[in-house]
Amino acid sequence: MKQKIDFWDGLTKYLFLPGSTQGGGLGRHSKCLTLEYPHANIWDYNYRIKNFSMINSFVNKIRNRVMDCNFEKFNQVDLESSNYLINKKICPDVVLAFSGCSLNLFALSKKKGCKSLELESPTAHVGHCYEMNQIATKKLPVEKPWLSIILRDKMLAEYQIADRIWVNSDYSFQTFLERGIPRSKLARRYLSIDPRFQKPTNKNKNKNTTFNLIYVGSLTVTKGVPLLLEAYQELNLIDSCLVLVGGTGSSGMKRYVNTFNSYGNIIVCPGDPYPHLLDADLFVYPSWSDGYGLAPKEAMAMGVPVIVTENTGMKEEIKDQSQGAIFNTGDKNKMKELIMHYYSRWLNK
Repeated sequence: MKQKIDFWDGLTKYLFLPGSTQGGGLGRHSKCLTLEYPHANIWDYNYRIKNFSMINSFVNKIRNRVMDCNFEKFNQVDLESSNYLINKKICPDVVLAFSGCSLNLFALSKKKGCKSLELESPTAHVGHCYEMNQIATKKLPVEKPWLSIILRDKMLAEYQIADRIWVNSDYSFQTFLERGIPRSKLARRYLSIDPRFQKPTNKNKNKNTTFNLIYVGSLTVTKGVPLLLEAYQELNLIDSCLVLVGGTGSSGMKRYVNTFNSYGNIIVCPGDPYPHLLDADLFVYPSWSDGYGLAPKEAMAMGVPVIVTENTGMKEEIKDQSQGAIFNTGDKNKMKELIMHYYSRWLNK
């Protein structure tokens, strides 16, 4: 059941949510929050910071090698948010902002007399995320970890200054408790998905000729994509296809993905996952750490069974084998066993 936030009634409230409401990731999360708080001001990262998209690809490659781009991007959001309050001469009662993008904004808002600093944490506790990120990238060092020490420490400082921290799953909630954040400071949010994701009434007539596995999300080491690629190659399933809906975050990961497609049965296609979910037989989400994971929930809503790791918040949605299964994070053999289970069911239809 969604929590009603009566304490916002009659208060001046601001949401500072980076990302485009048309995209995925943080943007998709922002869209969920927009539905919950229709009267709040939505600050769009892609709209406010246009100069990032204008940097050419060559300069981006150089910056990715020598700079901590995630910290730089998050810090820029923080500074732009703070400047927004200063330039508009706003003294908000409540500010809600994403972790990693909020420390300067929170300090300024507190100085202005803000009644409540609300931190939106789409991930599990950053200490837990950092550890999982290090494990994943040590296993396959083809790209830099997305979470650096400097960004981790900034997020830890935000936890301390925030009056309330919003998390999206029981899994995330538990990681905060385990790291010493008091229960009284935590609040659970229940995310929604776009209503277009629902079980189709008529499937593609040609679908039954191929067993279609699908993954949706960024193609990174931390999301477990290398583990999925290895498992799929080792299984060597006849009449099957693996569809990866997402973009590669680094040139190293892009090269790694390309090495697996010698037979042409691995498809990489960034964009809308909906048409691919229509033909999907199984959704695989092998992430090393994910605060929730809207993509597998969208697949479930369309009647596609999902297999996810223990470190994925939406595992709480899986009630029986018709919906999917959960496996230990990083356990490739168990993932292969589960894929084979659903492949065998498909063969015997």
